[in-house]
Amino acid sequence: MHRFTNYEMEERSSKTKLIYDLKYYISTNVLGYWEELLAFLSFPFKKKIKPEKKFMIFSSGRSGSTLLISLLRSHPDIYCESEILKRKVFFPFNKVKIRTQLSDKKVYGFKFLGYQLKNTQISIKNKKAFMEKLHNSGFKIIYLERLNRLNQALSNMYAFSSNQWHVTNEASKKKYVMTVDMNELKRWLDELEENNRFEKEMLKDIPHFYVSYEDDLADVSRRDIVMNEVAEYIGVSPFKAFTNLKKIVPKTFDDFISNADEMRAFIKSTKYRHYLPDTSEAKRAKTKN
Repeated sequence: MHRFTNYEMEERSSKTKLIYDLKYYISTNVLGYWEELLAFLSFPFKKKIKPEKKFMIFSSGRSGSTLLISLLRSHPDIYCESEILKRKVFFPFNKVKIRTQLSDKKVYGFKFLGYQLKNTQISIKNKKAFMEKLHNSGFKIIYLERLNRLNQALSNMYAFSSNQWHVTNEASKKKYVMTVDMNELKRWLDELEENNRFEKEMLKDIPHFYVSYEDDLADVSRRDIVMNEVAEYIGVSPFKAFTNLKKIVPKTFDDFISNADEMRAFIKSTKYRHYLPDTSEAKRAKTKN
């Protein structure tokens, strides 16, 4: 396995981020409007289906939402799309309605990330009212949360740095070691905490089904039970959920972070110290959540 020097990793990380930022800007700020126009013009000529059930996965990035989608797709009656509102559109609710009617399954679902509601869909002036509108139109809401924001932040940084987001077989996994910039890590943690507060405020007083990544999805012994609870909530038959997705981030910090000790020491000096593994603070935080 090639271990990059600090200079190589910083240069690779900055180039990867620059390319990603450019692609992200074009995709988010330009393509969405174009796709919206094409969908509106072609919609009258497409076959429409009215699904019997509808649901939405509300979550944040690198929280296990792709895993949850993959598991739900293994049900014969469910079609679940990914982030249909990741690009700016003029009429977000109309896009949801169009995508729903083009589904070829009895049950339709999609994923909506909190930051997309908060920052991307600028045409949505009243964010809470939009969530209520989805609920009132028949969408069951599944809220997926990753409790350990440190692991979530590092997962985001690892994905950006290695340019690897999801894999379906072990052979395609890249072995990669990154150097963590403490200021960047702090920015990720602050943003994730802020977004988490926003997500919970958006769901306040709106019925939803709660799923924890750590307790319900990562814990394979619990996964079948939880997936059938989700199925009951959506209104579909019990099923044996499966996925081909493989976890890309190694389990221990030392296996993918070159300056893991420095990172641990830094986190211990912050309010996020309770997210470190094998600490009494971490156990208390988990129990509290």
